[in-house]
Amino acid sequence: MKKTSNVKGKVLFSSSATILLGLISINPHLVKADSFSTSQTASKKETTANEIPAPSENIISEPANTDESAASQSSPTAQDSDATVNKKRIDGTAAGLQVSYDLDTDELTILGGTYKQIGFLDDCFSDYSLFDGEGNSIKLDRAKQIVITGKISLNSSNSADFLFAGFSNVCKIVGLEHLDLSQATSTVYMFNDCESLTSLNLFSFNTANVTEMRAMFRKCKALTALDLSSFNISKVIDMEAMFEGDDNLADLNISSFKTTLPVNLGATFKNCASLVELNLENFYITDTNLGEVELEDTFYGCTSLRKLNIKNIAIADNEYGNMLAKLPSLNTLVLGKYTGLSTVFPSGAPAEDVGLDTEGIWLNVGNGTTIGPEGTEQYTSEQLMAARATIHGSKQRNFTKAETYVRMGLPITIHHVDESGKQIAKDTIFPGNFGDPYSIIGDSVAGYTLKDGQAPVTGIYDNDENKEREFTFTYIKNPESSAPIKKGEDIIVHYQDEQGRTIAPNEVLNGNIGDGYVSAAKEIAGYTLKTRPKNSTGFFSDITQNVTYVYSKTDSNAEGQTDDKDNGNKSNGNKVNSATPSHSSPYDAHKNALGSNTNSLNPANSSTNNQLPKTGSEKKTQLATIALGLITLTSAVALLWTKIKRFSK
Repeated sequence: MKKTSNVKGKVLFSSSATILLGLISINPHLVKADSFSTSQTASKKETTANEIPAPSENIISEPANTDESAASQSSPTAQDSDATVNKKRIDGTAAGLQVSYDLDTDELTILGGTYKQIGFLDDCFSDYSLFDGEGNSIKLDRAKQIVITGKISLNSSNSADFLFAGFSNVCKIVGLEHLDLSQATSTVYMFNDCESLTSLNLFSFNTANVTEMRAMFRKCKALTALDLSSFNISKVIDMEAMFEGDDNLADLNISSFKTTLPVNLGATFKNCASLVELNLENFYITDTNLGEVELEDTFYGCTSLRKLNIKNIAIADNEYGNMLAKLPSLNTLVLGKYTGLSTVFPSGAPAEDVGLDTEGIWLNVGNGTTIGPEGTEQYTSEQLMAARATIHGSKQRNFTKAETYVRMGLPITIHHVDESGKQIAKDTIFPGNFGDPYSIIGDSVAGYTLKDGQAPVTGIYDNDENKEREFTFTYIKNPESSAPIKKGEDIIVHYQDEQGRTIAPNEVLNGNIGDGYVSAAKEIAGYTLKTRPKNSTGFFSDITQNVTYVYSKTDSNAEGQTDDKDNGNKSNGNKVNSATPSHSSPYDAHKNALGSNTNSLNPANSSTNNQLPKTGSEKKTQLATIALGLITLTSAVALLWTKIKRFSK
């Protein structure tokens, strides 16, 4: 038995050694390459899926046993500070809204709620007062800023009337996007009398269902610009006094205002003293609505207004007294086919007019432009109103066409002279509408440059004949140009063999005298360039020049022998690799040599033992080695079984 045991041990030892040697024979690079990438990916996945991040050091945990004691040991000073803070802010409810008032900053915060309809101008949200625990009160209209932090809804009345009216000290309202106007039908007096308000962002306002906007921005005296391009006024029928008294409002964007309804426009822009231009061409108020539209005082007192377009507003039996009164700067008036300016009785006696009292002469544009009118009509304001009259009680008119009327200022004349004072060009006349500003610099004059240091002429077009209206600009004559450019004679490039015979078509180069030229050799089959001419580059002149490239014929037999010697291998009588073409230049050979050297130095193209093997290409070797080990193990077991059987006999 002892002998049998020895044999068994030897066999097992031999088998183990064989398997171990088989595993060691596996390429260590292969194992390292495979295990590296696989373990790295797995590590990332495990970290993502299973790792629980440790608590951040920035998170400060409160001691479990010290909170209550710390709270109970708060100093009297801290308690007094909290009480002081509470006294600086008063919370409460006003007009259905939750509000908070900061006594230090006079900031009113609206936390949200449902706005309660206000029925009277003297009972506004701004008239409410808040009271603290000691009986002290603060009236909301003291606020200097309003901040809305929560949603404001409207009650069943769908009215936002008077919401911010009377906040005469408020300079800024923040958070208007929290105001839901999607169901609102009225915004009457909404910002009325906000005299200190300097800006408004109303892009979030949904006015699609609003029918009344009366006095919405009335007396917002500090507003200089207002963008209402997001407003939808398709259902609005009342815009009376909407902007009345906004005397600093110079930039008003109402480009989205489009309507076909008989809108009440009474005093809509009254006393907007800074407005310069108004275009109401998208207000389509037809003569079927005569008598329904209020136009009294619509533009009254817009003292800076220069351009006005009302061409689609029919004016006849409407209430339109003083509609165009007190407009001293008006210089362009665009009227439509049905835009009358007065009403007369059937007898011809005047009944009413728009109150146009602008001084000066009105010219119709006709086929010209607003600064170059070509019409034949000339009117004073009183005459213009009479020329566009409607018979009272009817639609009969004494005019039949649309027309634009302008008032012209005296023109500005510009003289152009050289440094000696000599006139070098015709005078330029710059016409302009009365009241429009001008800034004029000297025109371009051929052969001259405007002398530096001359400021533009600026001013306002008017009719004051005592003012200087002619100005002179001085020019410097440009240096005389060099001799005129002259075309050079042709450069003819020839391609010849050693016997002077032409072996390729000539090339002809063209250019101006003094310009440079560069000729080029051609690659010609069966020939090699022998001589590059000295005049291959040069300059065009007034004589014809010839440039000749000389080529030598290539020996075809030598070429064939070289090909056979270099390649040597043939397949079915054909060369495996073609030789370098016979017409290749020495530059090509140099290029190939450089490319070959470059490749030999490029680590990406070399094979070294340090390169990680491709795992796919080595997999067969690994499997073959394992199979060999298994065969060896099987043989050893079989041998062991045979010897045991032999010793057992």
